[in-house]
Amino acid sequence: DPDEPRYCICNDVSWGTMIACENDDCEKEWFHLPCVGLEQIPPRRIKWYCPDC
Repeated sequence: DPDEPRYCICNDVSWGTMIACENDDCEKEWFHLPCVGLEQIPPRRIKWYCPDC
């Protein structure tokens, strides 16, 4: 679907497990784990920020 929202540093659609940047003003907002070098989502007590934030 060409109108599907794009996320992540790869500018792709949503797929697999994704993580949200904790910065409320983040331009991309959601990220695919492999694209940001993660194998799993960190524990909730750890705030995660994308490479741009």
